[in-house]
Amino acid sequence: MGSTRVDVDFVVDARAETVMAALADLGRMPEWSSLHRNVSVESVDAQGRPARLTVDASFGPLVDHELIEYEWDGIARMSWNVVQSTYLAVQRGSYTLRADGERTRVTMAMEIEAKFAAPRMMVKGVQLAASRTASKRFKAFAEGYSVARG
Repeated sequence: MGSTRVDVDFVVDARAETVMAALADLGRMPEWSSLHRNVSVESVDAQGRPARLTVDASFGPLVDHELIEYEWDGIARMSWNVVQSTYLAVQRGSYTLRADGERTRVTMAMEIEAKFAAPRMMVKGVQLAASRTASKRFKAFAEGYSVARG
């Protein structure tokens, strides 16, 4: 088998602080990621950002019950690692933000490896399509996000 990695770059028309606040609002992830539902924040870090959460991720007819751990580096980077999963041996990734005036350049990187045999090109194609769709939907979510409202 082996893992596959994708990187998706996009620009959000919002300041980096707003983009990171939108990322940290993981309870609302289903609003921009159609793969995720039933999100429950299990613990938070000292700044009140999610540190562990459980989520159901839907891959067609398969529903993966995941436990995910998050790390935060100010407004520069958020990373995650799936520590328990029904179908994934590995899933880790990050969002890296680079302020550009009133805009933010974002790189979303994700590596996955399934627990079952699957053609790598098929996995990478699905992974890339899902990442691009989530990035577009996150861009719209972050651009409409109000830090005061949350």
